[in-house]
Amino acid sequence: MYYVDLVLVIRSSFSDKILDMTEVEEVPAGIAKPAPDLSFQANEQFRNEISLPIDPRDYFAIGKFQKAAESIDPEISHPWHAVRSGYFWAENSYGSIAVGETYSSSTYVPEEKRYGLLIAEKTVDGQASSVYITTLDKNQRGGVVDAINKIAPCLTDDIRHKFIREVIQLAPKLTDEDVVFEKLATKGLKLLPDYPDNFQYESDQRESDQSWPEVNGKLPTEKQIMQLIEFSKLVASKMPRETFINHMQQWHGNLRFYNDPYGSGYSSLFVEMTNWVLESRPDTPRNYELLKRGNPNEYPVVDKITRHIGSEEELKQILRNLHVEQMPDISGRHMGEELAQMVELDKVVGGSDLKTWSVSESAGRGVSNIWNIVNELKRGNGTIVAGGREPIKIIQLDGKYYIGDDGRHRIAALKALGVDKIPALVTPVI
Repeated sequence: MYYVDLVLVIRSSFSDKILDMTEVEEVPAGIAKPAPDLSFQANEQFRNEISLPIDPRDYFAIGKFQKAAESIDPEISHPWHAVRSGYFWAENSYGSIAVGETYSSSTYVPEEKRYGLLIAEKTVDGQASSVYITTLDKNQRGGVVDAINKIAPCLTDDIRHKFIREVIQLAPKLTDEDVVFEKLATKGLKLLPDYPDNFQYESDQRESDQSWPEVNGKLPTEKQIMQLIEFSKLVASKMPRETFINHMQQWHGNLRFYNDPYGSGYSSLFVEMTNWVLESRPDTPRNYELLKRGNPNEYPVVDKITRHIGSEEELKQILRNLHVEQMPDISGRHMGEELAQMVELDKVVGGSDLKTWSVSESAGRGVSNIWNIVNELKRGNGTIVAGGREPIKIIQLDGKYYIGDDGRHRIAALKALGVDKIPALVTPVI
């Protein structure tokens, strides 16, 4: 799991009224053939049109999530801008759900509050609640993320919201001794109606071997046995009787092949039993659409090209004449929050170990690669900037911009074509 926060939000798409949310804790502050160059015609058309304001977040999947989550929180009471991974946004007639793992590098946030868990929910009927916790460790936060990703996509809209409210109530009470997935899965499974033909645990117990086998010389503790029995009872009541019996008999015979099932792999036992329920019921089909991340908008630059480049040799000469600076040593400096920004390319002066805008002398990694990108951009391939490949990442230092790990060849091509500005993920160095 990541060292990040979890953000979970639900909002109504049918109400313009933003509801107050109750918080548990205050949030801290191959060489392609060149296509005909149509850039100058496109530029002329572009200049004659009224330009709409550009939000750079729209060109990054993570930025689109941040913007969507922020839109339900006009007072910016939660750190949506700090979402870095694990993000998820779903919207339907019942409301909306967003999940995101965040980390704050702000110097204003104490070290002990850098990582946390943020959950909120909001529905069309006016219900809303939220919680923000910074006391859970990496494994506990990971257990919450796992439970939500496993269970929420299999629930109907109304039950999914009830499940999230249960998580909001439970999360602040989690302790170091809790098996997080087991606790959250119990809450989720209890919301499902009992299965008509279910396993009657006491009367049918003889038909299913309930002894827990020894694995690599280890047996479950008394506490684990009680947890497994109680969870098995719940699982048995939520799925077809014969299916449960077959799973239990096969499972007990196969536990010896599991990785430390009564130790580091203990939580996986509850994950598997939860899968039995979700995969056996007709009312819990997995909605994979809820797990997809929204695609970023394209940022085409064909209408922003101001310099015609007719050959690779001409490109080479242009690159040779571009000003370049070595990025200063930033070791020991504080890295600020990474944010989507519109960056003026004339302020991008270099990068780490970047001695020339040809980038490299190696075959296929220098001018020839940049020439391919130039032709892609001239053909209107917008994904070359913000999508498709890794986002362009830039370091901001003393008023200048330097390329980080991704985007050196793309920036070189864009600068050569005379493009004014592009969206990029920018990290300031303080």
